[in-house]
Amino acid sequence: IKDFIPPVYPKSEASLKGLEQLFSNSFLTKGIDHKNHLVLAQAMFARKFSAGQKIISYGEMGSEYFVLSKG
Repeated sequence: IKDFIPPVYPKSEASLKGLEQLFSNSFLTKGIDHKNHLVLAQAMFARKFSAGQKIISYGEMGSEYFVLSKG
């Protein structure tokens, strides 16, 4: 998509490096080059959920990519 401009959400260098490392090791994203790992990391933002809160349901079409750091 030629005119697509990915969003950029501020985060620390440590957070960016952690996400890039995660993407390098994940079966879903390890085939993506380093440049696009950085684009993906910059486009992510943190969200918090309550214990027991449903985040996704198996079989439903999704529109977001979640990386769980705890829980």
